[in-house]
Amino acid sequence: MATSKSTITCLICGGSFQAWPSQVKKGRQFCSRACWKKWKSAPLEERFKKYVGSKCDNGCIPWIGARDPKGYGHISNGKGESRKHLLAHRVAWELANGRPVPDGLEIMHTCDNPPCVNPDHLLPGTPSENMADAASKGRMARGERHWKSKVSQEEVIEIRALFSEGKLLQREIGLRFGIDQTHVSRIIRKKNWKHI
Repeated sequence: MATSKSTITCLICGGSFQAWPSQVKKGRQFCSRACWKKWKSAPLEERFKKYVGSKCDNGCIPWIGARDPKGYGHISNGKGESRKHLLAHRVAWELANGRPVPDGLEIMHTCDNPPCVNPDHLLPGTPSENMADAASKGRMARGERHWKSKVSQEEVIEIRALFSEGKLLQREIGLRFGIDQTHVSRIIRKKNWKHI
């Protein structure tokens, strides 16, 4: 079964061209190498605007360009040796505020939507503030949801109860639950499973 080409409009010259489905999937947007080179040398602000979607009902403005596996948008700062990929929401904040993000700060999404580039939804904060925000909104995997979890919430409660009775050593408790003594110790001291 033959696959048909799609008609695409070039981002630079506005001309139409044909592209195979695999090229469309990879994001081909230029009719020629010359148009692609013009695009790469265009100012960051101009290139940024081309990848900004329409405002959604919830106020988010989605990034329609390249995204990483977590959904955060990416754009390159240009070409040459100093070329690097930038996070689209950081660029959105910088363009809206006319200055770079202050050293040591991250740009947090108040909407919890990684592809959003709406400057009204972006707020600078320290890495610890960003982590605390994520934890308070339930976006951090913890307890049984954490991929490294070896025990359930009920088992944690039972481990602490067994230890408080004082009849078993931490090593013996660990053998019962298939974990080592240091893991038992961390559960008892609330270094692990702090929220229980």
